Amino acid sequence: MGNRFEIVGKIVKPKKDNEYYRIVKGANGTTTLLNFSVKSNNNVINLSLMGYLADNKKDRTIMAYKKATKKGAKGEKITFLYDEKNKYLPQLAEFSKTVFSDNGDKSEFCHNKDFIDFLHEKIENDFFEGLTVRIRGNVEYSTYINKKNEEVQGTKYIPTRINVIYDEDVKEMAESNITMYIDDDCVIESEDEGCMTLHGKIEQYSSKVKRKVLFDEYIEFEFEGEKAKLTLDTIKKRLNLDSEDREEGKFNEIGIKADIIRGSEHIKITEDMLSAEDKLNLELGLMTMEEIEKEKGGGKGEFKQYNKFKGLMKGYSTGAKITDISEEDYIVEMVDVNEAFGVEEVVKETEEVELEEIDDDDVPF
Repeated sequence: MGNRFEIVGKIVKPKKDNEYYRIVKGANGTTTLLNFSVKSNNNVINLSLMGYLADNKKDRTIMAYKKATKKGAKGEKITFLYDEKNKYLPQLAEFSKTVFSDNGDKSEFCHNKDFIDFLHEKIENDFFEGLTVRIRGNVEYSTYINKKNEEVQGTKYIPTRINVIYDEDVKEMAESNITMYIDDDCVIESEDEGCMTLHGKIEQYSSKVKRKVLFDEYIEFEFEGEKAKLTLDTIKKRLNLDSEDREEGKFNEIGIKADIIRGSEHIKITEDMLSAEDKLNLELGLMTMEEIEKEKGGGKGEFKQYNKFKGLMKGYSTGAKITDISEEDYIVEMVDVNEAFGVEEVVKETEEVELEEIDDDDVPF
């Protein structure tokens, strides 16, 4: 259940280098982090990358997959040392690499540390100024403890492909493909006609507990016009929650295309909202409506952060799929940690978690 995203927009250079590029030294290795933003229409979306390298060169291993030898088959899984990456890189499958493309020139990487340093140099040298890029990657979920000592869920957009676009007619967009489980309580009704919220569960592997766990996801539905209610009712039927083939307590699986909304809603200023002085300036041609709007705050409303329904993914156009999976499948009995992983692995895992789970409040975007 790997969720993906695609963004077309412009990379925004942060004001200070130490606000988005960080090197964190741990007990046995170093983690390099890169957090940068992409502006797409009225949205500003934060992207993040993390690369960990052990101090001991013998522990700097990379696990990846080789190119498949037969169509439809999966390539061989291999492990090699970081210092031998150039030898193995040409052999790797595309999904085992991160790629940067610019007008036919391609740079490939098999470790995030190298991808981070490459992008950091480009951003620092103002390479992306005025350029439009298409970014594809993975949506990852995690939990962390915030400054209020509360455990909260976070969503990270991890780029794997960045392509510079020189087509002036390309339209900016920010979209994610979300596959999630839904149950009888998934629909959250709204007082507004044509609107509802869909609550689902995302399956993802957790390095903390070394197994697949469930994370919450929400999709907002906002239909307008004469057919708003009919459209919403049709979507509800496509969830197949009343299917005769569905067992009680089991999940259905649905795939949704959603617009990524991360920004302030644009409120258009009309003449009836202007002061007498504004109207006079407009009448005399001393100011344009755009200039007045900018002076009054750019027409910005409340900051919003959510996923807005755009359509159903391929394979789900006729409705959600029936599964034999339930939430109980993800509940396991707690076992002794030392017995489960071994003392040495617990220590190593703890170090990695501490480096990875950085409070979003510390990221200045």
